[in-house]
Amino acid sequence: MSINFCIGCGKKHDDWAWKYTDYEVETKKGKETRSGYFCREFFKPSRTDWSPQRVKDERIKLAKDIEQPFVNGEVNKRFAEMYKDEPTKLKTAYDKKQLTKLGRKDLTNV
Repeated sequence: MSINFCIGCGKKHDDWAWKYTDYEVETKKGKETRSGYFCREFFKPSRTDWSPQRVKDERIKLAKDIEQPFVNGEVNKRFAEMYKDEPTKLKTAYDKKQLTKLGRKDLTNV
């Protein structure tokens, strides 16, 4: 079922998160409770991690292998921290200027 009318906005539009909930409206008879769909502008959608524990454990175990030396073209300081005791890995990933920027001038001498 595709929902695309938001009670909150009063508009028809697409959204990846909808919440069906009760809301109050003023009528001639007084306040009435109704139900309807609201887009994510009116509530904070949760990003529940449904991964099994095995997968969560593997993410922790393999985190070092997954981390990349650059993020958006910039030096990844977390990568450098993870591999601080492996100079060969750092020397292969970064040039002298980048190593100096990371505070690893000791690795720039060949």
